[in-house]
Amino acid sequence: MIKTSVVGWRAPRFVTRSLSIIRPADTTAYAVDDVLSAVAVEFGILTDAAGAADLSGVITDMVVISTNGPATPLQGELWLFDSPVTAVADNAAFALSDAHALFLVGIVPFTMVSQASNSVVHVVAIDMAFTTVAGRDLYTLVKVKNAYTPASLETVTFRLKIRQEG
Repeated sequence: MIKTSVVGWRAPRFVTRSLSIIRPADTTAYAVDDVLSAVAVEFGILTDAAGAADLSGVITDMVVISTNGPATPLQGELWLFDSPVTAVADNAAFALSDAHALFLVGIVPFTMVSQASNSVVHVVAIDMAFTTVAGRDLYTLVKVKNAYTPASLETVTFRLKIRQEG
């Protein structure tokens, strides 16, 4: 039997990384193509998406949960970037410069379904490969794709399942 090894190679590892957006204390409606963001942070950071700096991974699926959910479920897109992008305030029009468009890793569309007191969606078979740049993190923006009236202080949590590779 011949044994071979690859120096520096490691087996893939599966992790779940989460990001929560806590909305402002208002119910101001969003227009199509507005940004949904947190009270104090205009873009989200998905920390440690890669197992080490400048490594890669594959996003396999995503669960989105909205607590204190509104009557109309959110339809949106999670935009993922390998570098920080210009901040966009909550409920402002989604605007991405040409320079920041070059950081785009991919877009995951989603449509939530209302439950008794929350809204959820499980997006499967995403299979989105990425490589981080100068770190282990991915950066996110959320684009609203429907006329959406949120609940006050609504929390929207994104849970991404990632196969980290080295």
